[in-house]
Amino acid sequence: MSLLEVRGLTKIFGGLTAVKDVSFDVKKGEIVSLIGPNGAGKTTLFSMVTGLEKPTYGKVTFNNTDITGWEAYKVANLGLVTTFQKTKVFSSLTVEEAVLVGTHSKHKTTTLDIILRNKKFYSELERSKNKVTEILEYTKLSDKKDFMCAELSYGEQRVLEIAVAMAAEPRLLLLDEPVAGLNHTESKELMNMINDLRHSGVTILLIEHDMDLVMKISDRIVALNFGENICFGTPQEVTSNVRVIEAYLGSGEDVGGSGCY
Repeated sequence: MSLLEVRGLTKIFGGLTAVKDVSFDVKKGEIVSLIGPNGAGKTTLFSMVTGLEKPTYGKVTFNNTDITGWEAYKVANLGLVTTFQKTKVFSSLTVEEAVLVGTHSKHKTTTLDIILRNKKFYSELERSKNKVTEILEYTKLSDKKDFMCAELSYGEQRVLEIAVAMAAEPRLLLLDEPVAGLNHTESKELMNMINDLRHSGVTILLIEHDMDLVMKISDRIVALNFGENICFGTPQEVTSNVRVIEAYLGSGEDVGGSGCY
């Protein structure tokens, strides 16, 4: 069963078509990767799915709900949560406080509860703190919980981004180049964590340039070039598709695709 369905998604900026008629789906429990050369439209596509950009045409359905053009916070409240390629941590907060912020979208307290500091407020706060403790243990950041976010290494900051996203209890987690800038060991550890997340019930959609990791971890792959979906299939189908090979290596010839749709 598909958790996310993208149909005919198109984004036009003035006279430039950044994404053109892209369609694909993500099934529950899958890891699906978006690949393509720089400027292929991957981040723009992510932005339309998450509500950061409104599509010019097309439709996005998440968990049988049409979320086309929804505001980003409403999309996140449904369980479609994203991180970004550029590390965005809360430099003035501790690691523990940053992850606690991530739980706020799931709070059931009202403004009055917060003002009164009533039983409901403290019960919700306790639940959130317990969740933060579990996430910090899972991501191996427990020993850094009192560090300021800016004090973490670059690799730890990338892990922190995922920890904050986990706190929002995602059903579908979108990751924009999660291993960018990491060394081989850090990349492997982070991708193992992402794979573990999938086995815990979180569906994953990611953008990644490290093709070796993409091929190892992905169930299916969406290949974009110049804003168009040139192939959608298994890693084996994508790597053998001539249009994908042309996009990455360049042949100077007009060749058709095969092995995927």
